[in-house]
Amino acid sequence: LNQYGFVLDENRVMDNTLGVLRSSTDPMITSSFRLNLSSTLLAGGQTRVSQDGLSTVYATAGRIGRLDPSQLQGFHLEDGEQYGLGYSRQFAGNWRAGAQLVSVNGSNNTPDHQSVASAVQYQSPDENNRYVGHVLVDSEGQYGVWADGDNQVNRWRHRYGLFRLEPDMLCSDASVTDDQQGLYSRSELRAPRYNVTVGTDFSENNVKDRNDRPQSRTSNVFVTGNRRLRRQSSAGGTLSLNHVDPRNDLAGEDAHVLRLSGYIQRRFRPGNSRLELFLADIEDSGDNGNAYGLVWDQDWDLLPALSLSTTLEHLQSTGLDDERSDRASILFRHEVSPTFNWNGSGSYTRIERYSRSDSDNYNATLGAAWRFLPQWDARLDLTWTRAEEDADLLGNEFRETEKTLLLSIRHTRKRGRPMLAVGRQTGGSG
Repeated sequence: LNQYGFVLDENRVMDNTLGVLRSSTDPMITSSFRLNLSSTLLAGGQTRVSQDGLSTVYATAGRIGRLDPSQLQGFHLEDGEQYGLGYSRQFAGNWRAGAQLVSVNGSNNTPDHQSVASAVQYQSPDENNRYVGHVLVDSEGQYGVWADGDNQVNRWRHRYGLFRLEPDMLCSDASVTDDQQGLYSRSELRAPRYNVTVGTDFSENNVKDRNDRPQSRTSNVFVTGNRRLRRQSSAGGTLSLNHVDPRNDLAGEDAHVLRLSGYIQRRFRPGNSRLELFLADIEDSGDNGNAYGLVWDQDWDLLPALSLSTTLEHLQSTGLDDERSDRASILFRHEVSPTFNWNGSGSYTRIERYSRSDSDNYNATLGAAWRFLPQWDARLDLTWTRAEEDADLLGNEFRETEKTLLLSIRHTRKRGRPMLAVGRQTGGSG
């Protein structure tokens, strides 16, 4: 149950929510280019009060839960409660600051704790430059700090930052990326006919140099871009290098992956075609290998009411893992009439291995939706999957087949349209 725009007085407006909800957060505090603090799914309530569009206070309380990932999605309560309280404010000189407190008690996923996340932001008057600093501290004494910059210079946009996150950090009931430090950069050039992106990432785990944990440094460098050649054709590619440098004996040996990929895309009379080729050079634990692949995607323009696409893919690797994979798939949807449509998909994958048994995998789906009366809808979905697992040490193969048939019927008693709030179009609080 949501209630928006409750006017407390001339300066303050309140929004309220009751039921299954996501814990309220301020995106400035919880979101950044590289790191994000997750919200928690709760059964409870929350309120948010805004004053003059400059400051916001929000509070959340509820019992922790999870969504069932099956086709008939439902909410299930779990042990534990979570409470949250936050505040943010816009200051003069284009400065903004905020903080939020989260308390978790009785959860099976994380110890009881309290954590405080805060952020300070400066944005230039022309909005072309923005800088944000973040700090996260929990009641166990662990902390994390990260900072981000974002600059727009002509057609270039530059984003960069650095971070340090101590191990075993706690923040709400969700898992948090921790035990790493490093820096990153992204530079993007965008024009009407082309764009280029250059990026770098450097990080190190096990930031406290613990002897019982592996420690390694990871470096990533890439450049990617695409260009529109003609009105109906375009091309692009990516070159990337990933390198892992072990810093102690538990981290294994040096490893790297050098990958080059390119594609060309063109619209023909039958539809839109895309052909992609990639090559990779791989070194892991002293062994060298390479891989290559070719993918053809095709969208077919056959009938106005029919959407059809196909994919053919060939992948092959040698050295580290000698195997060959071929895949063919199809996806379609047909609008027979305003009250009936059907759709389906199918795929077949053949994997051939040098030193192990081959396998064939199939997947097929078929669905139909029918409005058989003005207020009644029916839907039927069939799924069939067959997978062959790799052989074990004794040479035994494993096959798994799954079939699912789901019929759903819906009755709509009444249809309406939302009321227009007075003053909404002019930005007032009518």
